[in-house]
Amino acid sequence: MTAIEQADSFTELRPARDIFVGRRRELATLHRMLEDVAGQASLALFVEGEPGIGKTSLIEEALRGVQAHGLRVLRARCYSLQEPVPYAPFIDLLKELGPEADPLREFLARAAAQTAREPWAVPGQDAVSRRHRLILDFARAVNVATSGVSSILWIDDVQWADRGTLLVLTVLLTSRHSNLSVICSGRSYGEAPEDTVLLGEIRSKCGRLTLRGLNEKDALEYATALTGWGHLSHREVRALRSFTGGNPLLLQELVLHVMESGLLQRHGAIEAVLRAEVPVRLGDLVLRRVRELPAETQKLLSAAAILGCEFVLEDLSVILDSDEAAVYECLRPAFQRQIVERVDAIGAVRGRFAHPLIQAILYETLPAAERRRIHTQVAADSPGLSRTMQPEELARHYAYGLGRTAGRGAISCCRRAAERAESLLAFESSERFWELALLCCPPTLRAERAELLKRLGWATWAASKWERASEAWAQAFAEFERLGVTSQLAELALALGELHRWRLELDESERWLTRALDILPESSPLSGRTRALLASVYCAHGDTDRGLRLLAGTEEIAQDDPNIEYWRSYVHLTAGNPDKAFEIASRALDVAKRQGSLQAVALLAGTLFHHHLAELNRSRARELAKLVHQSTVPSDTSGLIYGIVCDTLLHGYFGEWARAAKACQRAIDRTRLAGSYQAATARFLLGEALVGCGRPRDGVACMREALPRLERMRPVAAMHLAAALIETGEQGEALDLVKQFSSVLLVSRRSPAGKAALGDVVASLDVPDLHVQCYNALADELRPIVLVYRPISVQRVLGRLAGRLGQWNAAIRHFEDAISRLEAGRARWELWRSYIDYAAMRRARRRRGDERKAIALELKAYEVLGIVAERAPAVKEAVNIFALTSREIDVLSLVALGRRNAEIAGALTISPRTVARHLQNIFTKMDADSRTAAVMKATAVGIVGPLRAGSNATAGAPGWRKQAGGTSGEQREGGLGARPFGRPDGAPTTAPTAGGSRGAPTTADG
Repeated sequence: MTAIEQADSFTELRPARDIFVGRRRELATLHRMLEDVAGQASLALFVEGEPGIGKTSLIEEALRGVQAHGLRVLRARCYSLQEPVPYAPFIDLLKELGPEADPLREFLARAAAQTAREPWAVPGQDAVSRRHRLILDFARAVNVATSGVSSILWIDDVQWADRGTLLVLTVLLTSRHSNLSVICSGRSYGEAPEDTVLLGEIRSKCGRLTLRGLNEKDALEYATALTGWGHLSHREVRALRSFTGGNPLLLQELVLHVMESGLLQRHGAIEAVLRAEVPVRLGDLVLRRVRELPAETQKLLSAAAILGCEFVLEDLSVILDSDEAAVYECLRPAFQRQIVERVDAIGAVRGRFAHPLIQAILYETLPAAERRRIHTQVAADSPGLSRTMQPEELARHYAYGLGRTAGRGAISCCRRAAERAESLLAFESSERFWELALLCCPPTLRAERAELLKRLGWATWAASKWERASEAWAQAFAEFERLGVTSQLAELALALGELHRWRLELDESERWLTRALDILPESSPLSGRTRALLASVYCAHGDTDRGLRLLAGTEEIAQDDPNIEYWRSYVHLTAGNPDKAFEIASRALDVAKRQGSLQAVALLAGTLFHHHLAELNRSRARELAKLVHQSTVPSDTSGLIYGIVCDTLLHGYFGEWARAAKACQRAIDRTRLAGSYQAATARFLLGEALVGCGRPRDGVACMREALPRLERMRPVAAMHLAAALIETGEQGEALDLVKQFSSVLLVSRRSPAGKAALGDVVASLDVPDLHVQCYNALADELRPIVLVYRPISVQRVLGRLAGRLGQWNAAIRHFEDAISRLEAGRARWELWRSYIDYAAMRRARRRRGDERKAIALELKAYEVLGIVAERAPAVKEAVNIFALTSREIDVLSLVALGRRNAEIAGALTISPRTVARHLQNIFTKMDADSRTAAVMKATAVGIVGPLRAGSNATAGAPGWRKQAGGTSGEQREGGLGARPFGRPDGAPTTAPTAGGSRGAPTTADG
């Protein structure tokens, strides 16, 4: 008796798909949610778990009978193909909805026609913005098509969805119609890092239900349902559950394997598993079960796996040149073993793998030669198959089967698939089909190959895969140049020049833009764009005069192109004309908004954000930062960096470094897909935020990793790294960086932030010559703060440098100016630093009253950040910084105890009028406007009561280890060493609060 006959005689197996056990709590949760949906509420749910854990079975069970409540279930699947059909789950809805899907059909046809009229693959087009608008319209059309009846849209295996599907899902979940509920099921990770990010956004917009393995009771019920009563004991099921982790699919495959092998009839379950030498991995177990089938059945399953998760038996008969009835009979063992199952369908007989993983495992483990042979057979027999194959499916079979021997027909098929994807701006899918077209293109078809490379470059560029786009365009340029097709060269050279400009690869950008300018006629509309880009490259190299000359005459061309205006603004900014630069940027921002060019809006808003924040216009800066975020769509991984820079600088402005660090951390995975420079910028910003959080060593590690990839920003970034190194006590390495980059920064006309960062660092080092040079380089800077990786107060840096040079009056003037302007602008972080550095300068001067003034400044600094320093064992004179008399202290002490004026008068044997006069004097001296404010200030410095923490922070928080009365020359903890004008050891480990001081300190003695 064969193993199959043994299994058939052992028991009449119940189909595993029909078995549902356990999951009572999860099922009850789903039923409650569905009842709410029946009551006109909407639902957004993500059911997740490992492969085979039972996500699909749970949802199917929960959705049984919902039609009785007037709900419609729309189910769509995603498949694990390398070449997914764009928006496949939503295309499936067209079949499910029938005539109701007409709005969606009309939208798709209209979108394809629009793309044909206005191609996106040309210089100057904002492909990302166009796709975003299409996605919004797509989601709106889905809502309209499903608005007639309360519907539940279930998308299964969402981790395999194409990028367009994920983007539409994101919009649907953000602004879904009240009649549409969405259920997604799948793993919590995708096949590519960028899809993992989008899946994370989808999960964040949904309620989440995570499935675990079956418990012992449910595992016993499931195994019994598979084998029948009496064949497995509790102890055996317990062992099987432990072996499989309670994963239903793995448990099913294991039980079926030992049954089919005949071992379970002769031995207990544990011994049967041991004797069968069952592999631990699900894939190996599935393969072992398949390999025990007859050879003809295995051959059929291999062909079916090539066709997909679902297949038509008639197609298999055509491919294998056999009768359909014979094919069905040959597949019977696979049906019996529940490897495949029959699908109820009108017309052709269809089969489906019992689980998508089984099909994926069979496909991936096929030998390459066998896989290629079956693909070839499918491509050759495609005219005779039972259904008309879509270009996407046929392209895959041509490319993987015939390759470069397929001929022009295969190239044409792949091209149709790519252009269909492009018609709906599905850049990632079109990229894949252009790749397949290249696989089918032999080297002899050079002109066709060059055109395919060019189209591939546009697709990868729009998908933010800049490295691949650069390679494809460079290869296309070389092919066209060898063929002498000059009409294509200028456009490709401009595209390459612009791409390298964004990546800050300036030498490559200059080379390509120069070639484009040589090829383009003067009257070409692309000429102005090329000149603006090349002018920006010259300015980035420091040759601003040459850049301005090249820019002359582009004003009229630029008025309708906000991208050109952005580069013109950049050129004027680096040439030292900030007013002109921001005038251009403001005008261009209005144009970009009217045109709906989100990329240009984000760029120009980011530029103006820097301008307004540098002028301490925090409210306008907030508005612009918000605009940057609104203009950065989920698919624009390269544009994400604009928002991260704005967030980090804005949080740093207010001293909220913990929030800045979280924002940077969230962005790192996405920015690394945009390009090495963008990824390095995000990591460097994270390092700056960690330093601000009081973790300088972690910050230094991030900065060191990012610095080599920051291209032309390395000199400025190196100074920020040097400042962090001083925090960790590594002054020698900081000095080396200063020596390496100081000359570059001091002669540059385009980086006042670099000069300020350099001045801030050298003020902590013993380099007198650089003190003078940095002071002179910054003396004419009018902006209160400058920004690159964090805000830096120019006047504070000048005050530190003047103090190191012994110019005390100038130093006091700079510090007073810094404090006055920063306090008015509520720039808390730099205001805190200004108080601390001002206090250090006072102590370094060592004149009468300087020590008292230094203590007052330090207390003001702690008040700015909402943190009170530890009380020092200082003399009473040092604590009584408000110069209160002994009687005033007595009055204030009684106020702190909650006494009223009459009670204070009785206790001190004075009149209530005298008490009121003492209180008025106290309020004046302490700059307080109420009894409570006076008591809090007095308590903070120890005049009355115990020193206690402010309401928004903890006294003695890590990072504030120095006492209020310390001197500047001491060796500080953390290896800082003597820093005459330095900050305390690190920043607070918690983000500072919004509280600030009421006024600047009084003017100092001469």
